[in-house]
Amino acid sequence: MAASAGPEIERLIGLLAKLPGLGPRSARRAALALLKRREQLLNPLADALAEASQRVKTCQVCGSLDTQDPCAICADAQRDASLICVVEEVGALWAMERASAFRGRYHVLGGLLSALDGVGPEALRVGPLVSRAADEGVREVILALPATVDGQTTAHYLADRLEGARRLGDHAGPRRPRGRRTRLARRRHHRPGHAGAAACLIGRSGRDSAKALKNAA
Repeated sequence: MAASAGPEIERLIGLLAKLPGLGPRSARRAALALLKRREQLLNPLADALAEASQRVKTCQVCGSLDTQDPCAICADAQRDASLICVVEEVGALWAMERASAFRGRYHVLGGLLSALDGVGPEALRVGPLVSRAADEGVREVILALPATVDGQTTAHYLADRLEGARRLGDHAGPRRPRGRRTRLARRRHHRPGHAGAAACLIGRSGRDSAKALKNAA
């Protein structure tokens, strides 16, 4: 099929169509809206994209995205460093932060285990999680993963890895604290990025967290 616009416009449409939730038709509508409002939309968007490309980086501690490393959450001394909440992607972290229901720190896995898609533990940030959980100051790891087959498979795999690491640490010496827990945060299937993604998270103050998350959904 012959292109209905110039190559530059078709390239813009093609790139927009690759974004989640945008197909060819919606990408064309978005491109048209941008081109019609160059000063108000197109140029500021181009500037914002260029700045984000240059400044945004991955936090080496938790795997989130920020303009600083460690990210603002990991660098915040007011956060409870004894709690680590494990999430699938950065979008789930953002959703939980909008709900203001969790005051610990996070760990972004970067995906889920999937035999069908060929995603194994080596493709995720499992090693760094085990290392962080081994810190003597960490007393609880919350696995807030989707209630899907892949999500629950990943959660149980992580629970086994963390428990195995804890037992090895207990045998290695007397300094490791007892009573560290790994909690599965059961969640219903959700739309990515929706505040309801954090539903049923039960942390140290479970009732307050659940209430805040319910109100944010």
